[in-house]
Amino acid sequence: VPGQNDDKDIRDLEKSLRHVIKIDSTHYQAKIILAKRLVMKEAYEEADHFIKSALPDNENDFELSATKLEMLGALFERGCMSKLYRNHLERAIENFPGALSINSSSEKAIHGYSRCILQRFLNSRGKGKNKNDLNDSRKRMEKMKNSCFVPHLLTLARIYSE
Repeated sequence: VPGQNDDKDIRDLEKSLRHVIKIDSTHYQAKIILAKRLVMKEAYEEADHFIKSALPDNENDFELSATKLEMLGALFERGCMSKLYRNHLERAIENFPGALSINSSSEKAIHGYSRCILQRFLNSRGKGKNKNDLNDSRKRMEKMKNSCFVPHLLTLARIYSE
């Protein structure tokens, strides 16, 4: 029965992620996924610990990994992250261009960045700020107008409706 063992599955996932981190303390994928799970269950301090441990010690130390930047961008983009970081959307917006500088055709980075700047536009509508975000979001998503991936198409439709 779907959903019957969801709590157990989530506990098992967290346990597995913690085990991976224990084995390899540099495994940023496990840290970011675990942080996402922790934020969703409102364990913010622990989530913050794993997020900070996935981030570089300084800006020059950032390993060139599009996947890492995409994952961090996607994590910061989540609405529930506002309870942990007030500027979560700006943090997301900062990560996606880094991923795009490494892989300019990354659909995940293009889509995530477009969604973030669209959301920034929607949040500031009527305030006169970020006027170019809608056009920038549209321009980026146009690259994926032939995509068959439904989330891409829905984001593009949302942009067009604005």
